[in-house]
Amino acid sequence: CNTTGSYQWISSSHQEECPKYPVECPNHCETGHVRREEIDAHLEECPLAVVECPYAAMGCDGVIRREERMGHVMGSVVLHMDYNRNAVLGFQKELETAKRTFKNALEIKEQELQMIKINFEKILDAKEKDLENIKRDLLDICNKLRESQAIQCQLQRSAAMKERELGEVKKDLENTRSKLKESEEIQSQLKTTVLQNGKELDEVRKNAAENYKTLQGMLQQLKNRLEGTEQSLQHQLWLQQLNCLANDDNQVLPIITKLTDFEVCKVLNTAWKSPGFYTSSKGYKVCLSVYPNGVGTGAGSHVSVDVHLMKGNCDADLTWPCKGTFSVQILNQISDSCHSEPVKIHFNGSHSSCKRVKAGTVASAYGVYCDEFMPHNQLYYKDKTCQFLREHCVFLRVCDFR
Repeated sequence: CNTTGSYQWISSSHQEECPKYPVECPNHCETGHVRREEIDAHLEECPLAVVECPYAAMGCDGVIRREERMGHVMGSVVLHMDYNRNAVLGFQKELETAKRTFKNALEIKEQELQMIKINFEKILDAKEKDLENIKRDLLDICNKLRESQAIQCQLQRSAAMKERELGEVKKDLENTRSKLKESEEIQSQLKTTVLQNGKELDEVRKNAAENYKTLQGMLQQLKNRLEGTEQSLQHQLWLQQLNCLANDDNQVLPIITKLTDFEVCKVLNTAWKSPGFYTSSKGYKVCLSVYPNGVGTGAGSHVSVDVHLMKGNCDADLTWPCKGTFSVQILNQISDSCHSEPVKIHFNGSHSSCKRVKAGTVASAYGVYCDEFMPHNQLYYKDKTCQFLREHCVFLRVCDFR
């Protein structure tokens, strides 16, 4: 920190807020002291920080330290799968409930629309009857007018009365017209109500369709997560099987052996020898020598492999020199498929490396070799389904001896 000031201010106020001042990790991890300005970034990766389980959103209530997170995930695989399954079932139930709700709402709207139609038809029938009555009244009035005109001379005394009756008829006509106008307004309101109900029904259908699409997307995301989890579990199970089978001494073919520190052997240009193994329960004992940086014609560009004879328990009962063919391949560490093609290494009986080993239990000095066992560029990551070299390790399988 380049801040300057009085000793009293530096040692009191500034020291309490200086971003460069080293402070202890709140979790008391092995890092010890870090700068005050870096404490938040440190807590994001501190191995002793308390974090939630990655499956908390699915229902797991596990709260563990960051360094224990992977162990918790690996130890609770079945529980986490149950959480995922329960979440999927919950989404399916919500989808079924939404479907039933939408169907019931649609049926209710259809019933309401049918009732409106029935009421409208009843009102229309009533208005038609009123119109018929008015027509009949008008006909009666016309008849009376004709009669009054025919006897006008004779009924001059009653002219004033007839005029009053005619005025009443006119009033009735006005009332009838008002009623007709009211009926037309009611009919217009009914039409407007029907149109509004139709628009509301269309909006309900549109919202239901959007909700259905959203639920489908969520279900697809859950399926993708489950597929990714299944692939990861298969990969971990395959690696566990390889590690369990690899590098046990005195195995019988077929065997799997694990070459560790591949990159170190490659840089130092040194060979790696496997534990000894037998071609059968009473067969020859051999081992592999692997040259990560290659030898002979494969130097610098290929992995080279030698097969060496060793002193075995049944050598006295076997036929010498050794004759036969070994099949050797490198295993894919992603899954039990897409392994390399087996390479044939032949013992023809004529070379000194095919003779019986008598001195001690070490392998013969010279083995039967394959300089160009596998090119370096094929070892590394090819795609999501195939990887021969992983975390500086290579697994080799000796398939058979014929």
